[in-house]
This record gives sequence, structure tokens and C-alpha cells, in this order.
Amino acid sequence: MIKNLYMTLFVSLIFIIVFGCEKPTQENTIAKTDLLGTWINTVNNNDTLRVSENTITRWNSEASCSCHYYDYTIATDTIILNYTGIDKIALKPYHDKISLDKEQLLLTIQDFHLVHPSYVGDVFKKLKIN
Repeated sequence: MIKNLYMTLFVSLIFIIVFGCEKPTQENTIAKTDLLGTWINTVNNNDTLRVSENTITRWNSEASCSCHYYDYTIATDTIILNYTGIDKIALKPYHDKISLDKEQLLLTIQDFHLVHPSYVGDVFKKLKIN
């Protein structure tokens, strides 16, 4: 009787683990090619990200400069940034969740404003070029 109870609990636990965990799908996986282009900060339009195959350049239109550079990689729904700009010594590598709304062309990098505190906003809108 007790053996059957343990067996039922064990099988139930295995079932929950196997079928209950969210698995990455093509829909929620972000590829580098999805990010290529120019992204404008939705809070401060002076803050622009220019994304190439391996580098993100943070352009500040008020200062007319590419002030900050990041090497980056994408792992499913996480972005890993390695700052390579002038403040390299002070900034450690950063990783956090990233989401992309392909219909609205919105890129969200969770807590991105903490990477370089002089900036605000974590959501960027892709600049469409006609």
C-alpha cells in the first residue's frame, strides 16, 4: 500500500517535471539576426542602439557620439553583454532577460538602464528604414 503511494507520487513528480517546464520554442527564441539594425529608446529618444552581428553601439545624439560599445551574445531569452567602451574597467559583464515583440518591433532588455546608470529606459523601438 505505502509502496504504491510512493510509486504514484514518483510518477506524478516525473510527469510534472517533464511536461510542466516551459521549453524554448521558435517563437520565444531570439536570434542575432532579429536584433540587427537601429533601435531608439522609448523613454529618451537621444539614446540609440546600433546592433551589428557581434557589437552593440550605444549612440547618444545629444553628445553626437558613439559613447559605449558592447560585445554581445544571445542565449534563448538572455542577452550577455561585455562592455568594451571607455568605462570598461568599471563595468562588469552583464546578463539578463531579453524579449522581442516582432509585431510591434519592441526590444526589451531587462534592467538595461543599470548597465550604464547615466541612461534610463529598457525598451527600444526598431527604426524602420523604407
